[in-house]
Amino acid sequence: MATKTITVELAAYNKLASARTNPKESFSQVIYRATWPKGATGKVLIDHINKLVVEGDLLTSDEIKLLDNNQKSDTPPSDKWKS
Repeated sequence: MATKTITVELAAYNKLASARTNPKESFSQVIYRATWPKGATGKVLIDHINKLVVEGDLLTSDEIKLLDNNQKSDTPPSDKWKS
């Protein structure tokens, strides 16, 4: 198995170490256990908005309200390092 050495900040190392389920669990195993949500990125959103502006299809008031409500109810993501 090939390996790669990386450098992380001490706080990141400590978070990774504390996420181990047992002392013998490798950091690779901890990382594999983490979940990474897939979905739209900021770039996808910006590209979509730019397309709407270019085509002259600006957001409706309902869409603006929906975006405002989503922004207000936005919460930080859950800790991906805990199962």
